[in-house]
Amino acid sequence: MKKPEKIKILGQWAKVQYVDLTKGGEAVGEVLYGDCDVATRTIRIEKSLDDNLTKRVIKHETMHMKLGLSGLSEILTDEQEEAICVLVESD
Repeated sequence: MKKPEKIKILGQWAKVQYVDLTKGGEAVGEVLYGDCDVATRTIRIEKSLDDNLTKRVIKHETMHMKLGLSGLSEILTDEQEEAICVLVESD
């Protein structure tokens, strides 16, 4: 799989970075496969994931970015937003 370095989301380009997310900040025992920063339009993906999981995490984080850029994340609870992103990644 060719891993994208940028993705167009709602007409704006987002950078995609493949990094080691196993270090830093997360609670002990919590697994972090990806995250996104709407302000900098950056998606970070754990670099050790296989191709199938990488695709799923990119879909998941892209949905977080769409919700953030559109302003919809402001009216959703964290649980509602996460449920939407999980649904999209499973497609």
